[in-house]
Amino acid sequence: MPGDKAWMGGVVAITPDHFSLVNGFSNNYWGWGAEDQNLRKRFKLANKSVLFVHGPIGHYKSIELAHKDNDTTNAEMDCACRQLLINNLTNTWKTDGLSSLNYAHLSTTDEILYTNITVDLLMDESLKKGHPCGKKINGIYGCENGEKFHHN
Repeated sequence: MPGDKAWMGGVVAITPDHFSLVNGFSNNYWGWGAEDQNLRKRFKLANKSVLFVHGPIGHYKSIELAHKDNDTTNAEMDCACRQLLINNLTNTWKTDGLSSLNYAHLSTTDEILYTNITVDLLMDESLKKGHPCGKKINGIYGCENGEKFHHN
């Protein structure tokens, strides 16, 4: 994503205070796609600038996502749904995120160089409550004509 100021994906460094200020990540994205654009717009709405580092310090090679086409959680929200979440972000970013996070703690393991904390994000429970994108079509949140999400 280097050079694309609409994105904030890949390797990022965020202070805990700034992450709290933007209310973290949205809880309404399941699977892959647009969550990084949502995070970038949260920083913009909070009037926080983002520094894009280029050159030897800020250069990373992208790894092809072998699992992308097989990610069944991505089917839970497609096309219009992701666009709707981005379009409504101005109204939702302060209430959708860290402030409304729902999870179950499964385990904590102290390793030599890190602590591994495992949680269940309770996707099934979250989707049963209803999703901001509205109705399901053939079991999938999104659009009827198979249109794919586009980033603007």
